[in-house]
Amino acid sequence: MGMRFPTLLSLAGGAILMALVAAPSLAAQSAALPRTIQLVHCDQQEYSSANWGYLVDFVSEATARNVKVSVEFGTRWAEAVIADPLKQIVVASWLSDGHAVGVHHHDVSHPYWDGYTDRISAWSGNPSFRGTMTDFKDLMDRMAARVGNPDGAVHFGGLDGSITYEQPYDMPWGTDGCLAVGCAVSRPTFRVVNKYGVWFLGHTYLGAFDSAKLVSLKGIYLSASDPDVFGFTFHVQDYADDSSQYLDWLDFLSRADPTGASSYTVPEILELEGLPFEGSTSSLSVTAGGVVDFQIRTDASLAGHAYQILMSGSGSAPGELLGGPAYDDMVRVGLNFDALTIWGQSWVSAPYLTGFTGTLNASGGATATFDTGGPLPVTVASSQILFVALVRDPVTYEITFSSMAWPVDLVP
Repeated sequence: MGMRFPTLLSLAGGAILMALVAAPSLAAQSAALPRTIQLVHCDQQEYSSANWGYLVDFVSEATARNVKVSVEFGTRWAEAVIADPLKQIVVASWLSDGHAVGVHHHDVSHPYWDGYTDRISAWSGNPSFRGTMTDFKDLMDRMAARVGNPDGAVHFGGLDGSITYEQPYDMPWGTDGCLAVGCAVSRPTFRVVNKYGVWFLGHTYLGAFDSAKLVSLKGIYLSASDPDVFGFTFHVQDYADDSSQYLDWLDFLSRADPTGASSYTVPEILELEGLPFEGSTSSLSVTAGGVVDFQIRTDASLAGHAYQILMSGSGSAPGELLGGPAYDDMVRVGLNFDALTIWGQSWVSAPYLTGFTGTLNASGGATATFDTGGPLPVTVASSQILFVALVRDPVTYEITFSSMAWPVDLVP
């Protein structure tokens, strides 16, 4: 929800509002509250030192009430954190308190485009162009590394219009909102976007000075229950303009859930859904050997597509880029091709690599097995093998899915 909008309840939202007379009170609410995510959109055009102070204030108020916050930084906010060690300390303290840090992006259709897009041919000559979505992700990862984010990278974000066509590689979780109050309640949904698999949560937007919508959202919250996810976002500028409204909301959550047992960050909910490509273990003993069972879980849109599982012992950075104008936009593969990659493709029918090529089933899934066949040479101890799944259209040979890498550590 990049730009600020005038207050407008949709027809669906109005219908929900009419039903609030039947909503239970706080006193009558059962223990099965919805899982709750509180987002904050830090729009890049709204960054200022004053608004930084307002963001710090809101996170502090939320922490005091056991409400976890998922902060989505726009580019200027991330750059400010990168440039200021004191801000890095502040954000690191948020992570220690259980909050989460992700990203917020405005695509080329937005009046406040942040300058990043994969539509290079159409926009690279624009004075506002700053780079591709890979460059955007690199910027955000630099910020994440400085504040101690898990793996030194960002893992989730709200990309506005880009969520339909230019999702960056290695960001498996996303948020997808709308203005209607009905969007406040969602459950995790999976989509393949720009060849990469993403789990999404929905949310609504609450602008400043909108007491009617706030009342409506309270009623919807009380009518929802686990496994529903309730979420809404606002802009830092909204909090600067009308902090009392958002503190009212925090007080409401605190009364309903004093210990914060139902308060989650975006990663805490979506990591439970698993990845579209993952193995049964992330380590194997060299002395004993062993088996790794793999699962590919995409969706029915890829049913009948051809897949192969690739291997590498040469790490994930910088990875490989495949495709191009003759097939598709460049698609990132999260490993570096090496002799192990070639061996894996040459021995796909051998007992070591069962199901490493094939066709996805009706639900877009497949299984495979890596079996060492016994002990491995001691010389490979302390090394790592990466596995990725690559899916192609069987007719056009266009890449339709590229997974994140699954690492398997070879331990003594």
